[in-house]
Amino acid sequence: MTLIERIEAASATDHAELDAIDLAIAEWCYNGGAPGLVNYDPEMWLIRNGGWARSIDAAVALAERVVGGEHALTLLQDVLADHDSGGLTTSDIPLRLCAAILRAKEGEG
Repeated sequence: MTLIERIEAASATDHAELDAIDLAIAEWCYNGGAPGLVNYDPEMWLIRNGGWARSIDAAVALAERVVGGEHALTLLQDVLADHDSGGLTTSDIPLRLCAAILRAKEGEG
């Protein structure tokens, strides 16, 4: 299962999986997904900075860093449209935004 698939399948109430997803995203950033964002050991970085899977603000900041401001806004609007249509709970928003970020970055390659 890819990281995107893991994120899309995750439950916002499965704290162990959210921790694992945050670590996987930090490792992805460290290995070139977001150059300079996680610039030392991903586990230590997460302890000091927190992750993205539980926080809309953190996920938006990641989107801005990875795909740029305009594209980040578009991704957020798409995720919020799913939320508004009843397809997502509020706690799902950060997860879906993280998946959208990775999918957008994957499409660049």
